[in-house]
Amino acid sequence: MTLDLFSFLNNEEETKVKEVEVKEQSKETVEEQQDLATSEVNNVITLPSTANSSEDVISNEQTDEEMLEAERKKYAQEMAKQKQAEKASIRGEVVPGTFGTDVDVDAEEDGNKTSTNGTATQSAGTKKKETPTFDVNLSTFIRYSGQDIPLTTYFTEEEITVGIRSVKKGEEVVTKITEENLRKKMEDEFCELVKSLTSMNFIKDKNMILPLLSAKKKGNNHCSQGESKLDSPSFLKKTPKEIVQLKKIPFKVLEDFLLIAKCYGKSNLEVHCDIYFDYDEMDYFIDIPEQIVSPYLVEIVEEPMKLVERLIERRYIKIMEIHSHHILTATPSVIDNENEIAPGIYYAIIGRIFEYFPQITLRTYNYEFGHIVEDPNDVFQSPIQNYSFERVHIRESK
Repeated sequence: MTLDLFSFLNNEEETKVKEVEVKEQSKETVEEQQDLATSEVNNVITLPSTANSSEDVISNEQTDEEMLEAERKKYAQEMAKQKQAEKASIRGEVVPGTFGTDVDVDAEEDGNKTSTNGTATQSAGTKKKETPTFDVNLSTFIRYSGQDIPLTTYFTEEEITVGIRSVKKGEEVVTKITEENLRKKMEDEFCELVKSLTSMNFIKDKNMILPLLSAKKKGNNHCSQGESKLDSPSFLKKTPKEIVQLKKIPFKVLEDFLLIAKCYGKSNLEVHCDIYFDYDEMDYFIDIPEQIVSPYLVEIVEEPMKLVERLIERRYIKIMEIHSHHILTATPSVIDNENEIAPGIYYAIIGRIFEYFPQITLRTYNYEFGHIVEDPNDVFQSPIQNYSFERVHIRESK
């Protein structure tokens, strides 16, 4: 279930009051009302209690770090099973023991199928929203890196109107331009648009293509940019690192994320945000994608088209993906290392969020060297004001 920040905060005090009332009743009544209180808060999952302080909830750091890693490994195994089930379904097979594959019979009778893990599946009478076909023409343009780039920048008129000619098994074949054809062309220029992390979204009514870098898998400051095909004034056609070098991320952006992280951290929950640069406003902004949060994991579940609809009027580029480790350290987990591999962007982890000075880990990714630790002072503006040090004198040693 995706947790809504504001409803979560509003329900927090209500939940505490219900817990006090429950304790005064019999054991049977307690169980019934606890279930009721839980369902009112999140309707699906049980949130960790916020009645105790974070120190009481996790008293032994070593033990909880091990528990954290164990839960993440368990999640990774479940995801592997799910992928196996998806592949099997294509072949018409059934893989037993995979989550989300069993259907509740009672719910089926109501016309709404519900999986045993509490996730609602598509009902028989509901039509899935159709994705526009990749039907491009000479007027189609790509909105990326702050510019509207004509499709003719990457393909000839013949390739767009007729198709791409190639030879297979000694015979010439002509195929229509696909999303992957365009992505490959753009990756030569924008190294972050790797195949496993990029979706090419076609907006039919605007005749526009929006490449989106997915946050579901987690980027490189040493990747080489191809020669730009358009003039690149100021911030346009710059990599995230080049943009940050021209203008650092305001400390207020980091401060805002910390406030968001603390709201969920009260219940020992992680949370994820994306930081973008707006070319028109010439400034940074935070976006909170649809996600499922837990004490050990945060999973981005938002469909690319939802982000397209939300930010379609803005010219932007992703600069950073940032998530919290609540009261735990900012040490990257195995899953963080596996997912934070998109060249061209920054990855940040904030840990110990309730300490006076929280921890921060900032990295990029390089195909040759792996993860590279970056200095936050090179990326974020300093929170310290400009003071005059003219009256401070250093005593010379004799």
